[in-house]
Amino acid sequence: MALAVKHNLLVFDPERDDVRLPESGLVLPIAEHKTRKRKPTIEQLVTETGWQFNLPTVCKVNGVYYSRTEWATHRLAANDNVEFISRPLGGMGGNGGSTARSIGAIVAMVALTALAPWAMGAIGLTGAAASIGSSLLIAGGAMAISHFLKPKAGGKTNETEDLYSFGFGGNQARPLQPIPVLYGRTLTFPDFAAPKYSEYSGDSMTEYALLAVTCGKADIEEVRIADTRIWTRAGGYNPSFPGISIRIQSPGEKVTLFPVNVVTASEVSGIELGTAFSPGFTANAAGTEALKLLVDFVFPSGVFQTWKGDLRSHSVEVVVQARRVNDAGAPIGAWSDVLHKTYTYAKQSQIRVTEEIEVPDARYEVRARRVNVPIDEWPPDERRGGADQIVWSALRAQIDGPNSFPGVTTIAIRAKASENLQGVMNGQIGVIATRILPVWNGTEFVEQPSRSIAWAALDMWRNADYGAGLGLEQVDFQSFYAYDQLWASLGHTFDHVFKEPQTLDDAIETILKAGRAVPAPVGDRLTIVRDEPRGIPRMMFTDYDIVKDSLTIDYTLADDDIADGIVGEYLDETTFKLAEVSSAPDGVTLAKPARVQLTGVQKRSQAAGLVRFMAAESQYRRIMVSWTARAEGRLLKRGDLVVLSCEQPETWGQSAEVVSYNDAARAITFDQPLNWDPNALNHYVEVRRRDGQPWGPVRVTRGTSDRIAIVNAADMATETTRQGMTLADALARSDLADLPTADFSPAEPRAFRVLITEGTPDTDGEHINLTGVLDDPVVYNVTETGVPPLPTTPDIFSPAIPVVTALGAQVYQRGMQLVLQAGWQPAKGAIRYIADVSYDNRATWVRAYEGDVTTFEAVVGGAQTICRSARQRSRRSCAAGGQAGCPSGSG
Repeated sequence: MALAVKHNLLVFDPERDDVRLPESGLVLPIAEHKTRKRKPTIEQLVTETGWQFNLPTVCKVNGVYYSRTEWATHRLAANDNVEFISRPLGGMGGNGGSTARSIGAIVAMVALTALAPWAMGAIGLTGAAASIGSSLLIAGGAMAISHFLKPKAGGKTNETEDLYSFGFGGNQARPLQPIPVLYGRTLTFPDFAAPKYSEYSGDSMTEYALLAVTCGKADIEEVRIADTRIWTRAGGYNPSFPGISIRIQSPGEKVTLFPVNVVTASEVSGIELGTAFSPGFTANAAGTEALKLLVDFVFPSGVFQTWKGDLRSHSVEVVVQARRVNDAGAPIGAWSDVLHKTYTYAKQSQIRVTEEIEVPDARYEVRARRVNVPIDEWPPDERRGGADQIVWSALRAQIDGPNSFPGVTTIAIRAKASENLQGVMNGQIGVIATRILPVWNGTEFVEQPSRSIAWAALDMWRNADYGAGLGLEQVDFQSFYAYDQLWASLGHTFDHVFKEPQTLDDAIETILKAGRAVPAPVGDRLTIVRDEPRGIPRMMFTDYDIVKDSLTIDYTLADDDIADGIVGEYLDETTFKLAEVSSAPDGVTLAKPARVQLTGVQKRSQAAGLVRFMAAESQYRRIMVSWTARAEGRLLKRGDLVVLSCEQPETWGQSAEVVSYNDAARAITFDQPLNWDPNALNHYVEVRRRDGQPWGPVRVTRGTSDRIAIVNAADMATETTRQGMTLADALARSDLADLPTADFSPAEPRAFRVLITEGTPDTDGEHINLTGVLDDPVVYNVTETGVPPLPTTPDIFSPAIPVVTALGAQVYQRGMQLVLQAGWQPAKGAIRYIADVSYDNRATWVRAYEGDVTTFEAVVGGAQTICRSARQRSRRSCAAGGQAGCPSGSG
C-alpha cells in the first residue's frame, strides 16, 4: 500500500497571533511511503519512517486534522494524502517575532530530527532549508554557496585541518603511517625516517636525524631549524653554525653520513651506577640483531678530587656486561664483559661520553656498574672533597637493516651541538623543496621541478607507489595539457603536502580546486572541467526532453544568515605562514564573511581570484534546477553547460516539435501554434541538433500561421558560420528518429543556461536525474589584480629560535673571591638558559650557569673574564666582555 506523505513547517510566531494558512509555510518535499500493513495507524506510520517531531505537530489526512491522541487509533487507507504540520515555539526571534535567523534554526532542527541526519542532501531541501545546508558546508554563523569548489570551512584550530596542521608542529615520528607526498614548492617539516639519536664526547654532543621529505624526487633548496637557515643550495652552509653536515639522498640512494638503523632502549634513562650491577636491559627488539652496542654515560658534576683546596685528577672505573637473549627475552648465554674502562679527569663541570662496542650479531641484554667506591661514600675528611657521580643515560643498538629508501627523498643531518647550535632533535627542522614530476614538454615526459596543477593531478593518477597506478590511456590527456598551459599563463600553482590517506577522487579534486577545476569522469576516462565561460552548450532540453512533472526550481533567497563576502585562508609563499585575503575591495571590511581554506594555494593573487570567484558564485548562482531526462542525459558530465526551456514557469519559454522545414523559404513548421506577442520587437527560436546541442538562438518572424516561423537570414548565416552547421543539417533526422524539438520565446531568448552539478541514473536504466545551477556570466568577471599587500604584523605563534638580545655582566670582589654577576633580557620562546665564562679570550669555555632565570652569580678566577649566554633552543649566542662590566650586545 502506498501513501503520499509530507511535512509542513509553519514559520509564524504564535505569540504574535499571526494566523496563516498551512500553504504559507515551508514545505518539505512530498514522498511516497510504501507499507506492508493493510491499514496502518498514524502512529505505525511514524514508527516505520523513523520520524521524530520535537515541535508541536498535528497530522492532516485528506484535509482532516488529527491530534496526537488520535494517532494510535486512526487507520490510513490506500492513496491517503498524509501531512504532518509543525509550528515553532514562540519568542525565537529575540523580539517576539520569527526572524529569518530563527526560521533557519527551526528548519535545521526539523531537517536533522524529523527527517534523519542522512536525509538532508537526499531530499533536495528548498528555500531557507537549502540555505541552511549550504551554511553547514562552508562556515558557522554565515552562509556561502559553492556548487563546484566546495572548500573546507576556515577559522578552525583542529590540527587535522590541512592549513592548521601545517607549520604549527614540527618533525614527528609516525611509524606505520603514510609517507608524505609533496607537490609544488613549499616549506615542510618532514617526518623522521628513522629513530633520532645522539652521541657524546666530553663536552660535545653530536645529534643524528634522518628525515623523509616526500615520496618521489624533490629539489631541496633550503634546510632550516625553525626560522633560521642552516643550509641553502645557493650558498651552502651557514658559517654562523659550524658542525653541521647535511646529505640529501634521492630515492634509492644509500645513507652514508651515519648509521641509520639505531634503536634506543627506552628503559635506560638517568640510572646512577653503584658498585653493584644494575638490572639488565634489552638493547634491541625481537627479530633484530645488534651489530654494535652504544652506551652513554654522564658525570653530572664532573670528575675531580680536592686536597686542602687544590684541584686534583680522579678516576672512575666502569664495567659493562652483555649476554645474548632470544626473541622471548630469555637468556641464551652468560654475562661477559664488553667494556671495562677507567675515566680520569680533573674537571668540575658536566662530562658526557658515548662508548661504541662491537659485538657479534645477536639480540642482547646489557647491564653496568662502577668498580671504585664513589667519593661521597668515603669516610668524612674535611681536607678532601670532589665529585665522581656517574649516570647511565642511554643504551642504543645499531642493528642490521636497510640504509636506503626506494621511492623516498631523504635528508640526513649530523650536527655537533654547541652553545651556538642546539635543538636539532627538538623537531624543528624545516625544508623548502620543490617536487620533481614527469612534465610533458610537448614531445615527451621529462622529470623536472614543477608546481603545475595539471601534472600534480596526473601524477596522483599514474603513480603506482602512492597514487592509483592507472594508465595514461585512461585520461583525456589533451585537457590536462591545455589546462597546464592556461594555469602556467595565469601563474596558478598547487603547493601542498598530503600527509593522511585520501581517496583518489578527493586527492585529485583537492589538487584541481587550486585551479578552479574539478575532475570529471567521461565513461572510463578522466577529464578536467574548469569553472570558466563555456562556448556552445553541450545539450538542449525542452518539454519534450524532460519527464513530465519532474522539473523543480529552487530559489535561495538572501536573509540574515547569508554571508556578505568570503575570507580565504592560505599559506603565503613569501612567509610560509597563515595569511588571509578578502573578496571585498581594498578598504572594505566584511561584517559576516564565510571563511574557507584554500588548500594548495600559496600565491596571494591566486587566493584573491579564488575567493572573489566564490563570492560571485554565492551571489549570482542562487537558482537550482533539477529534472529527469532521457538516456541521452548520461552523456553529460559535471560542469557541462546545457540549455533548458520549459513552459512552466512561462518565463522559461515555450517548447514545440519541428514537423517540417523549408530551407529555401527558411520556414520552420511546428506541431502546435506558437504564442506570438504583438508587442515584442523580436521573437527567437533555438532548435535541438541530432547530438542534443542547441542551434541558435536566431530571430524569427511569423509565417502564414502561428505554427510557422521564418528565420532571419542574417542570423541564420551568422549561426551557420559559428557552428559550422546549417539549420537544415541541424534539423535533419532519420525516419526512425524522434522529431527535432525547439524552444520559442518573444522579446528575448528565454532558454536558460544551466551548469550540471550532479547526475544520478534512474533505477529504470532509461532516465537520469539531473541537477544544475543557473549560470550568470557576471560570475566570471573576476580579476586577480588590485589585491591588498600582505600586512606585516608580528606573528605571536612564530616558532623562531629564541634570541638573547642584551647581556650585561660585572665582576666584583666578595671577601677573598671574585664573583661574576650577569643578566640578560628574556628571549621569546626560550625555556632554559645556559651561561659560560672564558679565561683565555674565548679559546675555551667553562659552564657557569644553567637554569630558567635570566640572572646568576658565580665565583670566577682572577683573570680577564668573558661571559656569554644562550637559550637552550639556541642557534645564536650573545656575548659581551670586560673586567669591570659588560655592555649590552646582541649576536
